[in-house]
Formats: sequence, C-alpha cells, structure tokens
Amino acid sequence: MYRQFTFTVSLIMLLAILGCKRQPSAPEDVSLKETEAATADTNPAAPSVDVSPEDIMRKVADFYKGAGQIEVHEENTMQIKMQGMNNNITTERMMAADKPGRFAIRTKSGMMAFDIVSDGTTLFSSLSQTKQYTEADAPESLDELVMHPLLMAMESGGGVFTIHLVADDPYERLMNGVTLSEYAGVEMLQGIEVHHLSFTQEELDWDIWVAASGAPLIHKVSVDLAKTLKAAGNQFQGQDVSMIAVSRYTDWRIDQPINEEAFVFTPPEGAEKSDSLFGDFEMEEEPSSLLGMEAPALELDLLGGGHMNMADHGGTDIVMLDFWATWCGPCVQEMPDLAEVAQEYKDKGVVFYAVNQQEEPRDIKEFLDSQELDITVALDVDSVAATSYEVQAYPTLMLIDKAGIIQTVHVGYDPNIKTVLRKELDDLLAGKDLAEEARKELEAADAEAARPEGLTLVWSQQGRYQSVAVADTRNEIYALAQGGQCSVFNGAGEEQRRFDIEITPTMLRIANLTPAELPELLGYDAWGAAVAAIGSDGSTLWTEASGDGIDDVWAADINDDGHDEVIVGYNGGTGLHVFSNTGVRLWKNTTIGNVWHVTAGDVTGDGKTEIVTTSAQGQVHLFDVNGERQVDLESTTYASMVRVGRVAPDSTADSIYVVGSGDDGEEVVALDETGNELWTLSLAGGDTHCDSMAIAPGVPWGALGLRGGNVHVVDLKEGRIISTAVRHGRTPQVGWISIDGGTPQLLVATGRALKAYEVTPGVNHELETDNAASARVETESDREPSEESKNDPTRDGSLNEAGE
Repeated sequence: MYRQFTFTVSLIMLLAILGCKRQPSAPEDVSLKETEAATADTNPAAPSVDVSPEDIMRKVADFYKGAGQIEVHEENTMQIKMQGMNNNITTERMMAADKPGRFAIRTKSGMMAFDIVSDGTTLFSSLSQTKQYTEADAPESLDELVMHPLLMAMESGGGVFTIHLVADDPYERLMNGVTLSEYAGVEMLQGIEVHHLSFTQEELDWDIWVAASGAPLIHKVSVDLAKTLKAAGNQFQGQDVSMIAVSRYTDWRIDQPINEEAFVFTPPEGAEKSDSLFGDFEMEEEPSSLLGMEAPALELDLLGGGHMNMADHGGTDIVMLDFWATWCGPCVQEMPDLAEVAQEYKDKGVVFYAVNQQEEPRDIKEFLDSQELDITVALDVDSVAATSYEVQAYPTLMLIDKAGIIQTVHVGYDPNIKTVLRKELDDLLAGKDLAEEARKELEAADAEAARPEGLTLVWSQQGRYQSVAVADTRNEIYALAQGGQCSVFNGAGEEQRRFDIEITPTMLRIANLTPAELPELLGYDAWGAAVAAIGSDGSTLWTEASGDGIDDVWAADINDDGHDEVIVGYNGGTGLHVFSNTGVRLWKNTTIGNVWHVTAGDVTGDGKTEIVTTSAQGQVHLFDVNGERQVDLESTTYASMVRVGRVAPDSTADSIYVVGSGDDGEEVVALDETGNELWTLSLAGGDTHCDSMAIAPGVPWGALGLRGGNVHVVDLKEGRIISTAVRHGRTPQVGWISIDGGTPQLLVATGRALKAYEVTPGVNHELETDNAASARVETESDREPSEESKNDPTRDGSLNEAGE
C-alpha cells in the first residue's frame, strides 16, 4: 500500500509540531484500537472463510478507477505515544479529483495543514509549518501525484490514503507488498454494514472497512506504524514509542459535478512563494557530517552468499554505497539508474553495493527478479551499517574514494542521478577531492547566507561537534563529536587534547563529582535510557538507567557537600530523580511526568538551592533539595526549556527563563519565584522548539539554540534579541566561555563545526537592574521584517531529529 519516501521526514515534521506545542499526557493510556473497539456499534460477525479480502479490494479499486469525479471528507487522527506521553493529532481534509488532470486536497483544520491543488495547468502546493508555497507544471495524470514529496512525507506517517484511489491502477498501489490478508467479518460502523479487512506488509499493518452493500465505498482505514518505527533504526530503539493513524471518510460524492472553486488556489495568509516547499524540513538542506570523513568500518553478508568488507577496497576501488529497501518507492525508482552507471564503470575500478535495510532475502530476490536487476546486495539485517553511516532517509547514496574518504552523499531520489554520478565518478577517477570542494562551497554559502547580526566570528574548528560544555575555572571547552570523540579546546580554539568516550553519548554536561583536578562529564542521549558519569579520560565512572527516556540532565551542588549532584528529568512516568556524585539515588519525585528540562539555582533568594523543571503540564515546577514539590508556576507560554540566572551581581535571587509555545508562536519569558512575568519576548515566525539554552557568566545574556539552525542572544535584562545567527545546523547546541573573567564569547556546536563568537550588539549592557517588572517589550522579531530577511529562506527553523 505505502511506498515510503522516508519515515523520518514525516515523523520529524510531526515532532517539530509537538516540540513547538507539547501536549499534556492523556488521562488514560488507551490505544486507538482499544477506543475503536469500545465504541463500535456492534461486535463483528464471525469471519467467513469464503470471503476473499483480495476480491473485495479489487472491487474497491475498480470502482474508484472507473470514477471520473471524486469528492470526500476525511478526518485523520494520529496517536503518538512516546515514553508515556500521549498525543492525539486530528486533521480534517477535503479531497476532490476531476480526472484526468484536476485535483485538490485541502486541510480544513489541524496542526499539520497543507494544500495541494492542480487546476490542470499549474500544480500549487503549500505547507503551513514552513509558510511556503510552490508552483509547478500540472501532472499529465493524477497517478504522478503519488510521488509528490509532500504527499509521500505525509503518507509515511499514515495519512493521505485517498491519493492511491486516483492512481491509474489503485489495486497495485494499495496491495503492492501485501504478504498476508485476513477477512475479519462484517461490522456495523456508524450505522453502516461494512467488511473489515486486515493486511500485513513488511513495513506496516493496516485495516480497512468497506461498505458491504451498494457501492464499495471506503469508510475507515487504520494504519499501525510499529514496523516503520522499528525500521527507522536505533533512533527509537528500546523506547516506548508507537504511532497509529485512523482515517474516517464521510460525504462521498462519486461522478457528481464539482464546484469550480475547488480547483482555485489562494496562497495562505503570510505564505511566501518558494522553490522549496519544505524549507528547512528537507533532508538535503543539511549535508552529512560524514562528508570528507573516513568511511566507518563496514562488514556485511551478501545476498546469495559471500561477504563484503570496506577495508578490502582501500587503495584500489571507488565504492558506491546505496542504502535502500524494496518498500521505498524512490529507492525502487532510482535503482535501475544506479545499476546502469555501476555497470558502465565496473571496469574502471568502481564497485557498487546496494545495502538493503532489514528485509528478508527471499523478498529481495523476488524484487530483483521482477525488475531484472543484476546488482550486488549487502544485507544490513539490524540497520547497524545505516546507523554508523548516519542514514536518516532512503535512498541515501554515498561515493567513497580509494583512500576510504566519503566524497559525496546524495539523499532522496534525483531524476538526473545518472548524469550527476557520471561526472562525480569521472572527477574522482581523475583524482579530484569533491568533499573538499563541497566543504569550501558550503562554507562560502554559509558565510553568505548566515550573515550573523551582532556577532563576530572569533574562531571555528571543523568537526562533527554536536554538543559543547565549558569548565569555567579552567577556561576549557569540551566539544563532543558524533561517535563519542571529545576534543578539549582552550579559549583561543586550540585543541589541547582528545579522548574517546566509551558510551558514545550525544549530549554533555560539565560536573564536579570528585576532588580530581580535572572536571568530570555527564553524558546522555536525548530520550536515551541512561546517564553516565565520565572521567576526564573518557572512562565511565558510573551509569544509571532508571526508566523511561531522558529529557535533560543538570549538575549542581544542591546540598553544599562540595560535590555536584546529578539532576535527571525523565520522559513518561519516571519523573524527576537526583543522584549523588557517586551515582546513588538520593531521591525521586514522580508527581509530575514527562519532565522536559531541568536546572537549579536560588530562585527564592533565601540562600538555598531549588531545582527547577518544566513538564508536559506546560508549567514550571520548583522542588527543594529533599525532593519536595514546592510550587507550580503558570505563565502565558507552554513552557519547555528552562534555565535560571542573575541579570546583575547585586540581585538577591536567580530569575527563571523559559522558552515555550505561546498563542502566536515561540516565546521567551522571564519569571520570578512567584510566577510573575518580568517580560515576554516573541520570537520570529520561523523559530521553533528550543533545544539548547545557556546563561552567560557576568553579563545579562542568554543564548538560544533553536531547531532549524537559528541561534539568538537575548538581553535577559530588557527582554530583546541583540544578536542572531542562522543556518547553524539542525539542532545547534550553545554555551559560553569567559576567558579569565573577560566578556563571554558565544559557543555554538553546529554538527559540522564548533564556532566561537564575540557578541557585538552595539549597545551598552550595564550590569545593574532596576528589579522592576516591565511590560511586554517590542522586540526585533515583533517588528516588520526587512525585505532582506523576508527573502532569506534560512530564517525558518525545523526539526532534524527527535531531540529534547
């Protein structure tokens, strides 16, 4: 049924919304299927062994294939469960088709709003989340719409089933890849007698309810994406994550006149015409951090017997690695082109491996036979290879030179891939360094596009740095690269030493756990199972895995014993935990679930430390050092990120700074210990969920790292943006270093580099504060953007990965 473009795209887009506007957990953990069963009109009749699901589906396909005009109303509910957090996202759409060339699907309500309209001449597409719309030539046949990137992305998340009904061969679209079918009997659905059919595929399971009498109209479809989640690799491995999509269809109108207004497109308010519908959601926007790096070691079994080892090709061959699957439509579309080019170059020292993802050998062989493809297939049974090569979408094609360096990375299907590959292979055979050329072009493009405002680049270190932590007392910067390698830099950006961390975390915090001269580190993965205390040489001191996935970790000496305690906020029902410097749990509090972010400071001004958190309730929670929940603070924003700090040395208490979702988008809010709002700052429309926030030492500055690559420096005294940088990776991580007590420099880990900036806002930032609650301030983001910024597509943020 579903030929998947990339599950990651659709899930990232869904999580991007959840990151912007997190919803409280449902009161009860009831799945959609359980709810459906509980509310069914009657119990299903006993299945009949004489009824063939395939026969019913063929009648369905023939009925819709023969219809010239089709209209329907759809209500799609997506239930997403993540570590105990339940989110139900409901979207209403209208679909109209007037064959052969006119089509419209419009979102009536819901968070993931998009419109696709073909008037027979022009194809218009718009997506609310990116505030973009595009124009293209209308397809000659509605069958081509199945490959529309927006519909494929939505389809991968279980939506837009009806697009298959306007294909040239609906039965092939719906039933391709079905390995098992079952007739579940006749049921009553909203007073209508329906056949209930169940189908199994390699990538997902789906159920459909079809009218049992009269026209074989579809009334409901339920898609269970459990297998797709598993196929996403280790991104969700070991986590309590599930996705189920249920679509209900009403008001079918078949072969009846359609209002001409249905095929007239009007751009949504505030949307801008663009060449890129997805903006920063597109996977190709951010080059792989492996580009120009040595290819990871790789050994895999081959289909039909034999073994491949990347090391065998060192110094002799250029290797084409294509990560693919038979259920991936673009993979299937591209594979003949790759096979053709590989055949042309096989006598020139080019080797091609099609690295299949988690499929059964018999299914792969059947596919190759049906397509008459003669290629070498490597079996990535557990997606270990895809993980080590950081594959986030299928297909992903890499060219690796004779020295073992990854020279190019192509994500997604490119109709011109044969031309592109031939040129790249010729260049590599001629000795060109394409990765170095790409890096220079990328740096130039970044320098041109980013245009930091109020920031001056002091130094930059290239590397796959994804997290940064600072040891203030030693003027040392700890930068964590993908793969667990940690580099230690001084304030001038000079690497002092390097070590490998055994557990390969993705996030770092500085901690003082022992009397040792060098500081310790805390390592964890967002939504991972464990937090680890790490020595200055990368060794593991202790680990703690207490339950559902980790959202945030903080270190602070909360009991004045001279050592930091470790504060951990967990997703799900595990709650808030505090561990001693040796890893012994001191206490836990489970009165709040889905703890988003954690920090600590003296926010009440009594000289004692309070632990401050946010949660799925959208509130800020204060706990004392013994774990007693003191107070819950409300604000006008749905709080997610939280940090505390003082705007002046003479302040008697730390202020609380939260970033979350307000009525008009993302906001930064300053609170006192009573929840009184000191100021509120509305961020720009393109700014999305805040993954990283750091308070500068000695000056009233806070840095925000936002999904999609925007980085802002906020004046915490006045509540306004004073510096901005864009295109700094997908989830930039921020920090500060104050060299020998001087003016702090901003640090940003982009995933491709670690950058240090001098903040140059051009205004006088005094260290005093009037301690007065100010009214809502006008910010740079509240004002009408300049024409330059309007035309800069990089100013919209998005989600790369399921993060904090």
